[in-house]
Amino acid sequence: MRSLAFRTLFGVLGAAALFSGVAYAQDSNDGKLKIKVSPDEAYIFVDGQAIGPGNRSVQLPTGPHKLLVANYGHRFSEREVTINPIQKTPLHVVLERQGDLVSGPKGRIQIEEANSDQNGAAVLLNGKTPAYFVGHVDEFNHDIIWHQN
Repeated sequence: MRSLAFRTLFGVLGAAALFSGVAYAQDSNDGKLKIKVSPDEAYIFVDGQAIGPGNRSVQLPTGPHKLLVANYGHRFSEREVTINPIQKTPLHVVLERQGDLVSGPKGRIQIEEANSDQNGAAVLLNGKTPAYFVGHVDEFNHDIIWHQN
């Protein structure tokens, strides 16, 4: 009797593991966007969400995505990229310098956490969308008491 209970329990657990593996395999059809940016500190937004600064690989669901690469003092690059299942999509974005050097703007600063495992929260001035991007937190290092990184 006890043996039958163990076999039933292991059968149910095995079936659950099998079905969860199938569900996971269906979700793993995501692709990757491997993006290289210039200048190196340029900040990446995908579908309006802050991803982070610099070169990186981002796992994305298949289909079209709106990509914005921004850096203060440069013309922002906005484009649509299509991610294919289980593929890496390489992309190199070089931003064009724009405007004169500007003394520090004043206004309301919004800090948006990056949606990645790396540091580099976006700093936005007077708004919450990528159009208000002025840099990322690591660009605002200071040497007052200690060096912030």
